[in-house]
Amino acid sequence: MEKREISATLSEQALTFRPGGPAVSFDVTVINESDRFASFQLELIAPGSDRNLVPQWYTLSPEVSTKKPPGDRTQFKVVITNAPILGFIGTMNLTVRIFSSELRDERKYLLRLVIEQGIGSTLLRVDLPVRQFQTYPCNTVEIPVRVRNLSQQSADVVLRFLGLESSWLVSGAERRVQIDPGTQAEVTFSCQPPVATQAPSQDYPFAIEAIPQDGTRTRVEGSLDVLPIGFVQFRATPQKQRIPAQGGWWPSTQADPVTYELLFKNASNVAQQVNVQIQGKDQARCTNQVIPLEANLSLGETTHVMLEARKSRPWVGFSQTLRLEAAAFLSDQRLGSVDPATQSLELKVFPIIPLWLQAALIALLAALIAFWPRPRPEGHTDFVNSVRFSGDVLSVLSGSDDRTIRRWTVEGDSLQPKGKGILATTDKSVRVLRFVPENNDQVAAGLENGAVQLWNVPEAKQTGAFTYRQGDRIFDLVFTKDSHSLFSGHGSGLVLWWDRKSDTTKSTKPKRIFKLNKDLDYTVQALALSPDDRTLVSAGRYNRLVLWNLANPNTRPQRIVVPGGQNDLIWSVAFAAKVPNLLAMSDSSGYVTLWDLSQCKPTDTSPSQPDLPVDIECAVRDQWQGHGGVSIRAIALSPDGRLLVSAGDDGRVVLWPLTSQGKRDPKAVEGKEIDRHSAKVNSVDIARDQQGILVVSAGDDKQVTLRRVAEEP
Repeated sequence: MEKREISATLSEQALTFRPGGPAVSFDVTVINESDRFASFQLELIAPGSDRNLVPQWYTLSPEVSTKKPPGDRTQFKVVITNAPILGFIGTMNLTVRIFSSELRDERKYLLRLVIEQGIGSTLLRVDLPVRQFQTYPCNTVEIPVRVRNLSQQSADVVLRFLGLESSWLVSGAERRVQIDPGTQAEVTFSCQPPVATQAPSQDYPFAIEAIPQDGTRTRVEGSLDVLPIGFVQFRATPQKQRIPAQGGWWPSTQADPVTYELLFKNASNVAQQVNVQIQGKDQARCTNQVIPLEANLSLGETTHVMLEARKSRPWVGFSQTLRLEAAAFLSDQRLGSVDPATQSLELKVFPIIPLWLQAALIALLAALIAFWPRPRPEGHTDFVNSVRFSGDVLSVLSGSDDRTIRRWTVEGDSLQPKGKGILATTDKSVRVLRFVPENNDQVAAGLENGAVQLWNVPEAKQTGAFTYRQGDRIFDLVFTKDSHSLFSGHGSGLVLWWDRKSDTTKSTKPKRIFKLNKDLDYTVQALALSPDDRTLVSAGRYNRLVLWNLANPNTRPQRIVVPGGQNDLIWSVAFAAKVPNLLAMSDSSGYVTLWDLSQCKPTDTSPSQPDLPVDIECAVRDQWQGHGGVSIRAIALSPDGRLLVSAGDDGRVVLWPLTSQGKRDPKAVEGKEIDRHSAKVNSVDIARDQQGILVVSAGDDKQVTLRRVAEEP
């Protein structure tokens, strides 16, 4: 039989302990029965004890003995200060375990412990399963609280919610619970922040305090994060001003500045600042001052920002109309931009000498002109925004800021005005033109004021008009191949689906409104339809590139992830009529990108936010930077997808041959310049007739030019 290396004796075999009363103790004498020096340790084990609930229920002295020679003794003193098991009353056997790190042997002894009904105050433990919570204003969040009774008697406990407004707590800030010894209870507080203007978006710390009738209070802390919601409404009053403020019959040099009041109503729960920048094509022609430069937007209030505009007056001539654009930028981008992002302003400047003093000369000139027929201008008098070939490639239509649609005849390598040149005169600038596919003598025009007009080209007669929202300017239009549906892209971020049943349709109710989540609104600059009419592509500010499923419009749209911020813009998108899945795109950074829409996969389905688009990644067949890195405002693909033409702010029109794989031809990676304008080019179109390839372009130089391109063998 193997010899024992450790032996011990206990001073007591049974003890009685009352929680809340005096501690009880016993001694353990350990004898080194081995043949070498050894140190000893002692452990007290209670069946069913949980160290998380009662981490220290006894003390030991010493905790580890010094090394003792063979035959020497070590005396340990054990003091029991608490019950090993919460709420237990009765008898339990404790195990006294003695061991040594130098010896393989260990000894165990039993000690009977009788636990009586305790005395003293209630001891509680309160806990939050979750410490941080999130919610939106007016939404309810449930905050669970767990309370454990660490005492041997039942506890009557009041739970009190501290740190938040009592009105936020749906059923009050206090709960009363009865908790049996050694058990726990769970209580839930329902918290509902008020409306956005009364619940600023921030982190709110709070505490839950547990108060027993006869014990010590205890508490636990957490936080409630109120998420941002709402919008900032932007409007200007008045939107039109004049210098001088009042007209007169006599010459006057008065040129006092005029003031526009810019109003920002903060209907959100984010207190922030707004910065206003003046833009527009006439911004440099007058002096502008914004007061203050940065304004604070308080919750639920309307903040006034003053814009002061000054312009010197000419001595003679007609009045000048300057168009400005006030763009507002928020310091906190979590809510996106203001609504709308810009306001269009108009400043009319009258000459110092009134018109009636110039009337005699004007009358004389009118009399002279009356004797000779005065031909109408054969070109546009303001920026040209859109050009389109007719389906038979025999004519071209152009739309301009001069509020006209002009018709041109293709004669060989040049354009000639058709008849008097003007097809139509509109009441606002023409932003975009699109021929009706199945009735190519019909054209749709999208205007600055948000109206869509339909015109019969041979008869120069308007056949229809419809508007959804006044002033929501249209940047692009596109028809389905059967001409039954028309889509319009707007400055407000809307894409409207019009059910076009006849040429005389008059409607203010589109068939469907495509709109992203409020936080993701952006100017829709360009639209394109896939060759099978199943996918609509919209693109614009923030480099947003979104695919809408027309076959199942109720599905979530898909967004191709294109890096960019509020100053980045996708100007143009285009499909090739006979090439599926090839999407061309140009942007404000001067890049042309060719996407393969058959190679797309989702990156974030956002299941908790079904109103957001699904982010996807698509394969890039080719990408290059042209036009010296300046904005490329327009691109067009030939129907067979073998040619791409681009036009940019450098005034150049460049032709790019493509391979059958949808990439640049390696023999012409730099492209071929086929035209050059004196100002930026806004629109370009490509077509093929019996003699070859034709390209038409137009822009801020007010010129519409045609170029015939020799095809490579």
